Amino acid sequence: MVLNIVISAGGTGGHLIPAQQLAQELMGNNIVFMAKGLGNNYNFHKKFDFHEVESGPLNKKQFFTSVFDIGKGILQTVRFFLKFKPDVVVGFGSYYTFPVLCAAYLMRKPIVLFEANISMGKVNRFFEKKAKVVACQFGEKRRENYQMVPLLPWSNLQKMDKKEARKKLGLDDLYTILVFGGSQGANFINENFCEAALILKETNNFQIIHLCGNDKNAKEIKSFYDEHKIASYVSSYEKDMATIYSACDMAICRSGAGTICELIFFEIPSILIPLSYSSENHQQYNAFFIQEIKGGIAILENRFNLFHFTKKIKEMMGKNQMGENLVKFKKDLEKENRKPLAEFIFQLKR
Repeated sequence: MVLNIVISAGGTGGHLIPAQQLAQELMGNNIVFMAKGLGNNYNFHKKFDFHEVESGPLNKKQFFTSVFDIGKGILQTVRFFLKFKPDVVVGFGSYYTFPVLCAAYLMRKPIVLFEANISMGKVNRFFEKKAKVVACQFGEKRRENYQMVPLLPWSNLQKMDKKEARKKLGLDDLYTILVFGGSQGANFINENFCEAALILKETNNFQIIHLCGNDKNAKEIKSFYDEHKIASYVSSYEKDMATIYSACDMAICRSGAGTICELIFFEIPSILIPLSYSSENHQQYNAFFIQEIKGGIAILENRFNLFHFTKKIKEMMGKNQMGENLVKFKKDLEKENRKPLAEFIFQLKR
């Protein structure tokens, strides 16, 4: 049976990347993405059909504007649904999905939600009782409709041999630190790690993979490492993250849901610095979860201290207990035999 499926996801890669991975698994069905700003979003691949609808975040400063935009988005969605007749609507969180999920509820279309983070976002919380399935990666089944699904990445990322990955990046076979901050929050990590690298250089032999967030930062940081004779591979962004993760021994990064799942998948100990302005502090909850399973350390921006930060890096360079903890955590998850999200979507129409 060929299904008509609407996937609603927008904004950051944390929402759009897993949504597009799901679409890949559902190929052969009629799939349309719906959200605001998809046409101009570099995280969204235009190979998928999409339909733009208006939306807006509810806040006090722009309350009436947001209500108007959301209402407009609901009407746009209803008109589209009358033509497309979706069998199921899948929401990936954030305010971008709110009008689409509202229209789905009003028109009695089956709703499936996916929550990537440790703590559930506002929109998913609003619709969790109305959804047929709430797919979660972490936590426990709090309701009858909750289903635990495998951790991201769902796509077939493959580990490489560490030496081979380093060779591919033009690096030596040395202890390798991966540093990145993502598209939203690289500057704080960039500046502070460069200072820490000078201190580490005095007593440690290491090399760096540094993904800087933009071309200007990459040029400046590469010059900094070259000037101080610190071996490095520096880039603004990197599409081949499998090679990057395979080459490193530890990571210093933010704690978006996609990132912490990849760190678990590649069994990489980490120092996580949550984005200080992430929605409802979801990155902080993610970071504390990794700390709880003893796979990394969480350091908050407002408590950041360069001496403490550098000390923690040195301690992690001396042992790999956190990596072993991540291996154990992965094995425990595998014993649960979780079903993929796509399977729950197909079950709705059987």
